[in-house]
Amino acid sequence: MNLPIASETTNFFESTNNLLFSLGVFQTTTPFSVILISLAILLVFFALSRIISYIFKKYISKLVAKTPSTFNSLFVVFLSNHLPSFVLLGGLYFSILYFTSYFLQEYISFILSIVFLIFVFLVLRTLADLVSILLSKLCEFSKDRLKKGKNQTLVCDKTLSVYSKSISNFVMFVVFFLIVLSVYGIDVSIFLASLGILGLATSLAAGAIISDFISGIVLLIDRSFVVGDHIKAGDKEGQVLKIGLMFTKMITKNNEEITLPNSLITSSSIVNYKKTRSPVGVRFEINVNVAHNSDVDIVKNTLLKLANKTEKVFKNPKPIARLLGVSGSSLNFSLLFWCLYTDQHSLRDELYSKIVSEFKKHKIEIK
Repeated sequence: MNLPIASETTNFFESTNNLLFSLGVFQTTTPFSVILISLAILLVFFALSRIISYIFKKYISKLVAKTPSTFNSLFVVFLSNHLPSFVLLGGLYFSILYFTSYFLQEYISFILSIVFLIFVFLVLRTLADLVSILLSKLCEFSKDRLKKGKNQTLVCDKTLSVYSKSISNFVMFVVFFLIVLSVYGIDVSIFLASLGILGLATSLAAGAIISDFISGIVLLIDRSFVVGDHIKAGDKEGQVLKIGLMFTKMITKNNEEITLPNSLITSSSIVNYKKTRSPVGVRFEINVNVAHNSDVDIVKNTLLKLANKTEKVFKNPKPIARLLGVSGSSLNFSLLFWCLYTDQHSLRDELYSKIVSEFKKHKIEIK
């Protein structure tokens, strides 16, 4: 692999070497002097990369922070993260080129091809990060417009960011792999044909995996829920931590992290409690059994009074107290009320404690 500037750079190094000889720095070209100069070139570029990084973080970022545009700050962070890597790679290139102008000349094409592939990888990684930054900016812009009432729906959120980052990284590695094959003279068309056959065989053998992947795309497009929502899918319930291409992670109320295949979620009925909180929240029920000789009206009124005096119980819709039935040993009552999904378990404890205390005052026997 021949790079166009390689010969010109080699001539420059030869002139520099002759200058060093004339100044008496080196009397002869020895392996030690060549290695020393190669390391010196690498160290100079390393120092330059650190200086660039320092200037960006110490000075340029502060200047940009004073501007009203957040995009400028993102751009500066992007450059400070990636520009030093390219400078350091340039130092590696010149250092290797100088060294191979005296030694290992028969391997120069192979060595420079490796440097070229490192350069390609850095470019692809930079592009993937650029996509992530632009999408992050789109999410921020979309949220601002939603708050101001200019958008009816959220164009971008954390879920879309996760998907886009996964897809961009996957595309980056596929493209890099194809470039590696091309650089070392392997026919890419044969690989693509083999990949097609392999894909067909894989689709037949791994139907469940493909189903999970397609279900992940469906979840992204349908947007039945996003990261942070509290959902119930089938008999599984919890807060969504991550929506991946294959699986969705949730954490339950018992602080257990569960991983569900996306195909299981799309094939189940989904309840998104976050979306049901407004305006009526969720309905909750408390059952109380009392002795046969209890006054039905007093029991109902006591339950309603306690519910109406409890702060987290919604006043509209109004709480409802009902006599469900009569068993052999008790009268069975039910108190229905509405509250936020996140408050239902704390309200259970609070209301039962109040019911026990209040029933004792009215001498109502709990069965």
